[in-house]
Amino acid sequence: MKYIGIDEAGRGAWAGPIVAAAVVFKKPFSHKYLKDSKLLSAKQRQELLDLLNQHCAIGIGVVSNKYIDKYGLQKANVMVVEKALAVLRTSGLRNVGIVIDYIGGFSKYTKFKQPYSLHKHGESKFKEIAAASIVAKVYRDNLMIKYALTYPVYGFDKHKGYGTQIHQECLQTNGVCEIHRLSFRPVGQVKLNCKWKSPD
Repeated sequence: MKYIGIDEAGRGAWAGPIVAAAVVFKKPFSHKYLKDSKLLSAKQRQELLDLLNQHCAIGIGVVSNKYIDKYGLQKANVMVVEKALAVLRTSGLRNVGIVIDYIGGFSKYTKFKQPYSLHKHGESKFKEIAAASIVAKVYRDNLMIKYALTYPVYGFDKHKGYGTQIHQECLQTNGVCEIHRLSFRPVGQVKLNCKWKSPD
């Protein structure tokens, strides 16, 4: 059976959007790097992405930090998955299974009408989910690298918005900027001191 695999990147970050990818293989494909994106280096992920772009149909969904702050992370996580699938559907794919890396509370918020299944550690069970994790990770990392040009004092190109020691120190020194998730406790505790305007 052919599957669409879906995974997200950026759920735990303190800044930036959450990104999901929906991936389906056009024909059989295997590769030694086809596994959870967190187990790969940036170079390995990019190398595999170049191949996936040739062998897969891909849909990308992006949900902003503003949406996360307004509606909560769980609902945002469902929304971004639905967006990614909606983009992929425009390629005319029908009658395939949908497998998604596990998201808590998914059935509470989803508007999916077609059958789907959720899988803990799905990257190790379905190559489609592994591929989606890589696509989403690279796409989001590249977004954060671009944000680093607009908000240079935060080092987004290095930590990609996650709660590293360097990011914490940047927050303490500069306050938050417009792509920070204010609903996340460590960020919300920092006094608002935005010196930068969000990009168009």
